[in-house]
Amino acid sequence: MRDSGELVRENNRLLQQQGIMPYCDRTLRRYPRRLQTVGHARPYRKNGNKRAKVLRGLPFFLLGLYRAIYPKASQAEIRAFIWNTHGQFQDPPRLVVNSEITRAEQRLEISRKRSSTTARQAALPRNQLLRFQFWTLPYPHGIASDMNLHRARHGRLVGLRREG
Repeated sequence: MRDSGELVRENNRLLQQQGIMPYCDRTLRRYPRRLQTVGHARPYRKNGNKRAKVLRGLPFFLLGLYRAIYPKASQAEIRAFIWNTHGQFQDPPRLVVNSEITRAEQRLEISRKRSSTTARQAALPRNQLLRFQFWTLPYPHGIASDMNLHRARHGRLVGLRREG
């Protein structure tokens, strides 16, 4: 009768032949330790202890989000945004490099040749008040006549008419 250790070794050999389990005994001893510390036994990515040269995961998403909101932002502004939202909370803290941003933008097919601009000051309360006064007050403060005043207040402002 075979003992349990012999059965385990035989099962390991079968799994190794099928390519499910590695051949090295050292790797087999490392798997339970990795399962306890990291929570999985999957092999790590072989990168030779070099930093990643492209953004992945949340920083990649944050780059796309920031570019969608601020298309003319500089790389320094993007680096600061990613640092404030994600980078400083990593262990160890990590600052994104300009070349990583460039490569990520190439993967997203984003170029700075043509981008839309939005006047952010148009949303300020003072400018919204001025806009409202321009469309609703009569001359000299605005362009509304008595007829257009009613339409403007009810959200149905149509083209301007000439008064003779």
